[in-house]
Amino acid sequence: MHPLFSQTREVILDILFPPICLTCGTRLPTQEKNNHICVSCLAAIAINTTLTCPLCGARMAEQKKTCHKDVPYRLAAATRYDDERVRRLIWELKYQKKTVASKPLASIATAHLASLPLNLSQFVIVPIPLHPSRERERGFNQSKLIAEIVASKFGLPIAVSALERNKHTKPQAETKDINARRENLAGAFAIKDAAAIAKKNILLVDDVFTSGATIGEAVKTLKSAGAQHIIALVVAKA
Repeated sequence: MHPLFSQTREVILDILFPPICLTCGTRLPTQEKNNHICVSCLAAIAINTTLTCPLCGARMAEQKKTCHKDVPYRLAAATRYDDERVRRLIWELKYQKKTVASKPLASIATAHLASLPLNLSQFVIVPIPLHPSRERERGFNQSKLIAEIVASKFGLPIAVSALERNKHTKPQAETKDINARRENLAGAFAIKDAAAIAKKNILLVDDVFTSGATIGEAVKTLKSAGAQHIIALVVAKA
């Protein structure tokens, strides 16, 4: 396609379908349209700057590996789910199937990671998988979309197929009790590529951390395959 034609086509599309911020609906200037969120909304989202314990929520020093011995991973939660802008982005991605929302969500996650004095050079990124039937229904895996952008940003390897979901569970949002959530997820994951996991440090990526049942079950499965240090990176913690 000729560059001039491409530019003209883009201008026409911008006129017919003005790029807008996914969170506040304002029209985006040309320099912001590829972000799909305006500078004001993005700046208003508070980014956490420490790792936390997934069990008690305590801030953790970077060199501290665990807070509670029965929780074998650390949580890197970029921001809070109660921020309406963050909730809107996640809703647009998961339920309106606007995959472009993965870009601002990944920007939030990468901003959080960049604020942490972590040496990520030895980490492999693993996205939380969806069951194949649910991924077909949705058309994509939101965690994978976010993970791919994070991997590209930090130049990290990504093992998309290392972990698989072999149990078709009902959505966690439909299960309120923590014990029922854990029971719902029990045995939900399996290792598909053990070589990608064994003796590796894992950055496990998901969109939202609620009860921790999904992450906890995935961590258990990864540990059984010989994973070493695991950090769960999520965009938002409920």
